[in-house]
Amino acid sequence: MKILMISDTSGNSDEGMKNIARSLTAELNLFKGISVENKRSIFSCLKYDIVHFIGGPGTGTLIKAMLCKILLRKVIITFSNPFINSYGLFFLKVLKPDLSIAMSKLWKSLLVKHQINTLFFNLSGTKTKFFNNPHRFSKNNLRKRLNLPINKTIVMHAGHLKRDRNLKMFELLDDTIFKLLIVSNTTKKDLDLKNELKQIKNLKIIEEYLPNIYDYYMASDIYFFPTVDEKAAIQIPLSIIEAYSSGIKILTTKFGGLEVLFPTQNNEGVVYTNFKDIRDKLDHFKKIKFKRDIEKFNFSNISKDLVDVYRKVLSK
Repeated sequence: MKILMISDTSGNSDEGMKNIARSLTAELNLFKGISVENKRSIFSCLKYDIVHFIGGPGTGTLIKAMLCKILLRKVIITFSNPFINSYGLFFLKVLKPDLSIAMSKLWKSLLVKHQINTLFFNLSGTKTKFFNNPHRFSKNNLRKRLNLPINKTIVMHAGHLKRDRNLKMFELLDDTIFKLLIVSNTTKKDLDLKNELKQIKNLKIIEEYLPNIYDYYMASDIYFFPTVDEKAAIQIPLSIIEAYSSGIKILTTKFGGLEVLFPTQNNEGVVYTNFKDIRDKLDHFKKIKFKRDIEKFNFSNISKDLVDVYRKVLSK
């Protein structure tokens, strides 16, 4: 089985979809009888059995997918961070991809409504040996190494510094809390936001690529994801999965597919906030006990399930 995975994998792996595409490609190629190549172009798609579009989709993805369908290739489109409107959905209905992978409740509902073959499936994962290594260093030793305060509660967030990420919500956290913001990318238009965030008491911004970012997760107490805008991030944010795998508590909005992946009743240390209740939720964290199945987010296990998906698509 030959798979062409369409995505952009250039540059550092601090951007979610690049990390996902690279990791899945590496893991899938370990399976016997599976060959996966990662490219940005569809020009060689005739050599492959399945063309899997990972990022987006946007209008350009739909046009490329249509060309692949005309050439009689099996087409899978992942709705990881969609940028299409009602016209795009109509075009998608005409296109009829062999499978659409939804990563949020909203997009699964929209796709099913338009009679498009859809599966809810999570592609966001980690290499758990890095993010779940309690013997690497103690929390206090990690904090000393990373120049972080030892005796404070640390609440962190990692990702792009963009206004639509709603990062100003850090100002709702108590002044005694140390806030850690690890920024992978800042656009010129968001420099004003960076200056605004610097005014928040006890907030530290680290603006560089950190290959050892797992140390920062394990040195923290809580991961905070305040994003509301559905277009602002991957529908199942990679940073949430990394925080989960690191064993720290997570305070988040009901973004994208998170409620499907982490139902409240599962007691996995993922707590949802509407911002009005943020102080109560932080107090709740002091007494919360939780259990987690970290291995379900290991890229090797996600890849195993994805191979089953590919086989079913190819058999139809």
